[in-house]
Amino acid sequence: MRRYGYLMLLSAVLLIAATTVTAQQGGAGGKGKGNVLGNLLTGIGAKLPTDAITLLNNAAVQKELKVTDEQKGKIAQVARKAASEILDNKQMKRLREIEYQQMGNYAFLDPDVKKELNISEAQSKKIKDAIEGQLNDQKEMLNNFDFASYQETMQAITKKADDAVQAALTPAQKALWEDILGKEFNLPAGGLGGLVGGFGGKKN
Repeated sequence: MRRYGYLMLLSAVLLIAATTVTAQQGGAGGKGKGNVLGNLLTGIGAKLPTDAITLLNNAAVQKELKVTDEQKGKIAQVARKAASEILDNKQMKRLREIEYQQMGNYAFLDPDVKKELNISEAQSKKIKDAIEGQLNDQKEMLNNFDFASYQETMQAITKKADDAVQAALTPAQKALWEDILGKEFNLPAGGLGGLVGGFGGKKN
């Protein structure tokens, strides 16, 4: 039972980050890119846990089940609810901080973050454009993968997107965001449970 509870909590952490991105990029009538995190990890041979709640966030499973856009938008809510039934308020607050840190720039697409930072539509568009550009650059990198230059290329792509996102925010928004993120948390080398590594992190 403890192992199951741990897997559920782990899935919730991964799912909250991934579904927020999916919902914001998809939505009613939107193009959507499925599970961005899952697709990227799959592209480099990584494995995610395959419990029911994680499978629900997989684009192929969603298609098989004919999951509606409205249902997709509720998946992250279910994940948070599952975590809240395990953790106390202090733990949930810290989980949110870690969640946002690991989401990186995608966190700025989260409705709660947009509301807290009072991000305008014009700012939101700039942020989305930066993330879209990052995804395109990462796709091109994977299609023309060069192990020797992989780390340098990934860092350059990330920095380009980070700079664009930071440029879209006001000094006051940046300061508030640092408070929301809380104390920096660095995942171990193996990532979450040894499953995920090298993604996200607190922005400077």
